[in-house]
Amino acid sequence: MDVPLPDLALVPSVVHAPETSRAGRSPGSPLPRRVLVVEDEWFIAEDIADDLRTAGWEVLGPVPSVADAVSLIEAAASDGGISVAVLDVNLQGERVTPVADALAAIGVPFLFATGYETDCDRGRHLDAPLVVKPCRGAALLQAVSRVAAQRESMDLPAARSA
Repeated sequence: MDVPLPDLALVPSVVHAPETSRAGRSPGSPLPRRVLVVEDEWFIAEDIADDLRTAGWEVLGPVPSVADAVSLIEAAASDGGISVAVLDVNLQGERVTPVADALAAIGVPFLFATGYETDCDRGRHLDAPLVVKPCRGAALLQAVSRVAAQRESMDLPAARSA
């Protein structure tokens, strides 16, 4: 016997930046490990976010659109910032390059994730790493950690490098 189910619309929720403040940290304290996840496929977004949370990352998002991502970047800028971002290349036909541009403008490293060919449109960001979906678990965490290390090395005071 078949039981008809109602049509369900899965709408990912937008998680706003936490209420902590960068100004409230003591000098020399490490930046929070925050990762922005921009992915329009809800199940993939949740898998990525779960893997990152399990590894100790604070996840901002996931968000499914360029507009939501840019809003979250602006909110996070005054609230501890973003360490790194994972960007789906194609958001329901919309290219993610404006998000990549916004992150690059404030010095946040990112990687692209795609289920398409590796020669996909990355705009001006051909140097940004690219992972092919599905990318989960250790492979995802290694890629995110490697990209985040770029930011951490830029944030070190000059005195430490001497």
